[in-house]
Amino acid sequence: EDRLYSPPPFFWVGGFHRILYAMQIGAAMAFLDAFEPGSALELIKRERASILMLWPHQAKLLLEHPDYRPQDFDFLLSAPYAMLTEERRPETPDRVANSIGMTESCSYHTIEATGASLPEEKRGACGRPLPGMERQIRNPDTGERLAPGELGELCVRGFNLMQGLYKREREEVFSADGFYRTGDRGRIDGDDFYFFEGRLGDMIKTGGANVSPREVEIVLATMEGVEQAHVVGVPDPEMGQIVVAGIVPLSPSAPPDLEELRERLRKELSAFKVPRHLLILAPEELPFTDTGKLHPGRLRDLLGGRVARA
Repeated sequence: EDRLYSPPPFFWVGGFHRILYAMQIGAAMAFLDAFEPGSALELIKRERASILMLWPHQAKLLLEHPDYRPQDFDFLLSAPYAMLTEERRPETPDRVANSIGMTESCSYHTIEATGASLPEEKRGACGRPLPGMERQIRNPDTGERLAPGELGELCVRGFNLMQGLYKREREEVFSADGFYRTGDRGRIDGDDFYFFEGRLGDMIKTGGANVSPREVEIVLATMEGVEQAHVVGVPDPEMGQIVVAGIVPLSPSAPPDLEELRERLRKELSAFKVPRHLLILAPEELPFTDTGKLHPGRLRDLLGGRVARA
């Protein structure tokens, strides 16, 4: 009798996978033409959709909607942590197993058993390779395979990998030994657990130094009053790029003190990694793609425009 609601479109593997998942467990699916928080809440309640598979920002929009009342959704079995009743919440949510995949690998390439509790040192890991998949971390410039724990580009090879990209020569996207360059930056530890660190193209070059946006975002996310942090590189005539952070406050009416955030960042990061500008953003300002992912180019334009007007 379970029903599943998931907003991603079905032309994208993250959406198509939801159909297969529903078939596997014998659940029905509930649909909307497009995600809208009020309509989604009404659908979930009317259809008693007990399984929700949402992006974090979509869950946040549901929780903040005036029509959301926790007592109306006590039938949820699998959903964002804050929407579950107390007895259905995992004891250690930050240690629950994760997974990662892409359309090019027809869904997952790295996964851990659902419900598995990761040990402390594996916190944040995406899991181990799907049977039949191989993964390596390689130097993005030389293609050299890197040692366990070293940061580089994730490359994958296996049975569920695509044959190629439309109108692209195979040699453009695959290595000579058949590995696909994902463009993801990460590391694989000695136990074959993969840790995702961001996209290679997201790396900020400022004054000749490299800054990982994710590293700065992780530090900002631990600070009081910060709901979300998004870091980009904005073009600068002297530095090449400067580091800029957009902050979505936990409470819009009481945003964090930006100078206090800057002081804490100086204590925890090298000086060149501290954002030149910290800007407050409203959740509705964040630009998303049709598949529910944050649009980095539009975010960069948004923050760059704010910096130019400052």
